[in-house]
Amino acid sequence: MSSLATVSAPVTRTFVTFRVYERLYGIEVCFVREVSTQIAVTPVPQAPAIVRGLTNLRSRIHLVLDLRAALGFPVAAGTAESRLVVLQAGVAEHVGLLVDRGGEIVQVAQEQIEDAAADGAVQAGGASRPSAVSGVCKLADELMLIVDPIRLIEATEKAIG
Repeated sequence: MSSLATVSAPVTRTFVTFRVYERLYGIEVCFVREVSTQIAVTPVPQAPAIVRGLTNLRSRIHLVLDLRAALGFPVAAGTAESRLVVLQAGVAEHVGLLVDRGGEIVQVAQEQIEDAAADGAVQAGGASRPSAVSGVCKLADELMLIVDPIRLIEATEKAIG
């Protein structure tokens, strides 16, 4: 009787990519409902910088979070290249992330991904703050930072108070 060696297929993950402050980021496709070019946003008075405002997308009001502010970058006006990455309801009901530019769908092998610190904290100006970045992926020509939308929403809820 012959024994067959079991060969496991490489594990791949699929990401929606986008740019913020000229850096490449990605969110796993299972967390994203759609990427929209509609970014007409109504500001919310006295909201923190991370809350860009509200938008009406397919007859539903969505909260728009500015990913630049969430990642600690200076806030900038939206452009024709800006996109709204709308999250799945299981992550956050009616929430979109404003990004500088949309990207592509990429598949990467699990071996290309390195996890961030276990506590998800980064040092910023001597103070530790939680980070929405959960890992780094080595692509052929650049690094892609992986955004964990659940961490992002939790940090936003704390910031809003």
